[in-house]
Amino acid sequence: MIVNVLSQPSFSVEATLGRYRSFTKLLLSEEEVRSAVERVQRHVYATTGVPVSVRLSFSEILFLGQREPCFTLHFIQYPKFPQEEATLSSTIKSFVCALMAELEQLRAVICFPQETLLLETTEQLDPDIQLQTTVQ
Repeated sequence: MIVNVLSQPSFSVEATLGRYRSFTKLLLSEEEVRSAVERVQRHVYATTGVPVSVRLSFSEILFLGQREPCFTLHFIQYPKFPQEEATLSSTIKSFVCALMAELEQLRAVICFPQETLLLETTEQLDPDIQLQTTVQ
């Protein structure tokens, strides 16, 4: 058997978003998230010509009293359809912004190889987060 091997320099990015709509306790189902990701994939490809491969996983955010179901999108430089890193990075940011709007998310974190971005539409914190305001 002949195996064709394609190679590209590694490029991997993860984005994490909560599954509650805004600060409500209205939980987005896994199917709602999957459908939204697929809609955004199609939209991004139609408007930019950049195909975006996504691995989707579900887990939970724990942060000082906050317990929120979440999902993580793992993006890679897919060797079959390689893109310039700058183009892929920009497309991933646009992808996550569009997904935030689609799923009524106020905040998302994107971890790039050299930087971590927080995208937010409000500075208001989740009311479940318990931060001390004074240091003792």
